Amino acid sequence: MKWVTREGAKADRVACPWLTRKCIDPQAEFQRVRKDKALEVVRREGGKSFDCPGVDYTHREN
Repeated sequence: MKWVTREGAKADRVACPWLTRKCIDPQAEFQRVRKDKALEVVRREGGKSFDCPGVDYTHREN
């Protein structure tokens, strides 16, 4: 599966890919894009998004 997040290295954006590959999907592919482009890239290429406003998985609220 493809995963998309915003660019820039922060603890959660480094740990999530590691954890995903280790426990969920060893073949996972990750893309880091501009925050305002994340949803566009997910729609175009499929996959899931994390740690950006309005995405599938975030650490805010639910």
